[in-house]
This record gives sequence, C-alpha cells and structure tokens, in this order.
Amino acid sequence: MDTDGTRPFKVIVVGGGIAGLLMCHALHRAGTDHVLIEKRKHIVTREGASFGFWPHAARIVDQLGLWTKIRESCIPMKTSENRACDGTLLQRTQIFQDIGSRHGYDFLVIERQQFVKILYDNLPDAKRVVQGKSVNRVIHTSDSVRVILSDGSHEEGDILVGCDGVNSVIREQLWEYANGTIPSAVSANEKRSPTIAGMAVGNMTTVPNRGFSFMVTALPDQTYFFVNIKLAEPLEWPNKGRYTLEEAEKEAAKYASMPVTYSMLFGELWKRRIRGHLYPLEEGIFKLWHFNRTVLVGDCVHKVSELLCTSLTDLFLKFLSDDTNNGAWGLLYA
Repeated sequence: MDTDGTRPFKVIVVGGGIAGLLMCHALHRAGTDHVLIEKRKHIVTREGASFGFWPHAARIVDQLGLWTKIRESCIPMKTSENRACDGTLLQRTQIFQDIGSRHGYDFLVIERQQFVKILYDNLPDAKRVVQGKSVNRVIHTSDSVRVILSDGSHEEGDILVGCDGVNSVIREQLWEYANGTIPSAVSANEKRSPTIAGMAVGNMTTVPNRGFSFMVTALPDQTYFFVNIKLAEPLEWPNKGRYTLEEAEKEAAKYASMPVTYSMLFGELWKRRIRGHLYPLEEGIFKLWHFNRTVLVGDCVHKVSELLCTSLTDLFLKFLSDDTNNGAWGLLYA
C-alpha cells in the first residue's frame, strides 16, 4: 500500500510449519508488518520425524539467530554407511565431518517437532500468530489482498505468502484467480503434481533394495528410519493418498524380514514402535510460483524427496530408545 498513513505494508503468511515460521522470523528482521495464519489450534504437533541441516539451511537459521539453540538440541552426525540388501557393510564414509570442515557448519539432525518448537518459542512477537482458523477465500483488490477466515473474520495485506504445504489451499486459490484473470494461465497438466521417475550414534545408513530402500539415522536417544517404496502407479493431484493405521501395519509387515543392518531386521524395530503412520511423500516442482499479490513458498510449490527410489512411496519410521526404556515410536510415510 502507498505510504498515505492508512496502514503499513503488510504480509499475510498462511501455514505455521517450518517455512511459515521461518518467513515470520525473516519478516521481523526486515522490519515488515506481518501475520501468520495456521488452521490447527496448536503450532507444535507430533507430526513428521527428522529434519537435516545442510549448510545452506544452517546459514539461514544462523542468520536468524537460531543456530546455537539448534545445536544445543542435537549432536553433529559423524559417519555414513551404505549396506547391501542383506545388511553387509559396503562402505563407510566421513561425509558429515567433511561437510563441517568445508562449509563451517556441522550436519545436524533434529526432530521436526523440536525444530518447530524452537522456531515458535523464539518468535519475537507470538501475537502475530493466528491459530485455529483456516482460509476460506482470497479476495484480490487493486491495492490489497484480503484473506477470509473460517470464523468470518479477515486479514488484509499487500502480499499473501502460501506456506501451507503439499495440500495447499493458497495454491488452489492462486490457480483459480490466475485462470480467471488470464484464461488458461494454469493448464490442467500444470495442476498435476510432477513426479520424479545396530547403529552407532551420529551414523546414517542406507540400504538399497529392488523397489524399496532403507535410510537410518541414529542419534543419542532417537533413531529415524525411512523406508522408501516405489509406487505401482504415481499419484497426481488432486489424489492425495490417504492411508489408515491398518494399511500402515500391512505395508510394514511386507518388510519385516528385511535387514537394516547385518544383525537387525526392520520387523524388530517395527514391533517396538510407539506410533506409526503411512503417508504419501510428494515430489515435483510447479511452474507457477506467484501471481499478482500471491506467492507460494515451500512444499506447496516444490518438494524433492531423497533419491533412494523412483516414484516413491515413503515408509517412514522413527525409532526411539534410551538406557532406561527400550520402547520405540515410529512414523510411516508412504
């Protein structure tokens, strides 16, 4: 908006995940008025599993003044192992130590829930976060964008940033508005999500197999297991691939006898889980990232998974154990 005293330039951020919270930190550093809208009643939830900090991500978090808090919550990864499908060790490398020495930042892995908590707890102004309200409609005017919320209230600003993930409402609103303004601006083909054809602490292990693969990351009190499974047929938007707990159990049983190390089977970990779910792991990059006053950020516009299989279904298990409790919890991604 013009500097006429009506109101300051304002950014509306939709989605209270990692991308949305990082956006709020960055906007605060830039001195830009903003508000974040999250449909859930709580920002910090037990969803997702781990988050790995490559150097470029570490630099961003460091610039926002959060790197020290991240380091205090986890330890640097040390080694990487590649194993054959029978669990035999093929290769052990010091890639994570090389990353630290070459880029100045250790490779850290943190629980996603903990990362979100750090981002949220350290927001300079938590009053800018609106929780428990979803977006019903977006209205564009000549000098603003208005977001109508589920309770009938609204937020008005100059730029709308969609950080609401792979099932993005803001992306759908952008498509509708773009096609209404410029016929065929977004084709039917564009709307289809494109697809891409015994553990030591601080260690990451990968085990390739035909049609699926394991990736295991071990931390002092948490170990994250990923089982990447090739889908029989790729799923395209708007098919979102919802799975039940019974389907997760059935899928996990297929790989129970497969080794993740020379002496450990996947089934042994699965039996000791605390929780487990099956999710579709989306891949691809959309062409249209912005239109007029709406911008898309994060998973709602680009998402690339680990290249352990092609056309992936990710079976994702988090395994938790310590000296006093040998229980485990798992989270399955499809």
